Amino acid sequence: MPEFDFDPTRFRFIPPVLRRFMKIAYDYSPLVETMSIDECYVDITGSKSFGTPLHIAQTIQSRIREELGLPCSIRRRPE
Repeated sequence: MPEFDFDPTRFRFIPPVLRRFMKIAYDYSPLVETMSIDECYVDITGSKSFGTPLHIAQTIQSRIREELGLPCSIRRRPE
């Protein structure tokens, strides 16, 4: 049986891989909004110290692939 944590603030179960995925997102911004088990929005407006938006996106994508072994697509929201 897979291991899950329960998040009482949102009343749901969180698989370990999602916790690791969210940790990567939070490494670049405290403003992360989870939309589903495989989708989130990350506001990198105040994250300029990590580089350009393109560099941040490429870094997040690379870390997800390397650390979790998962493919990841990233889209930029229109301003």
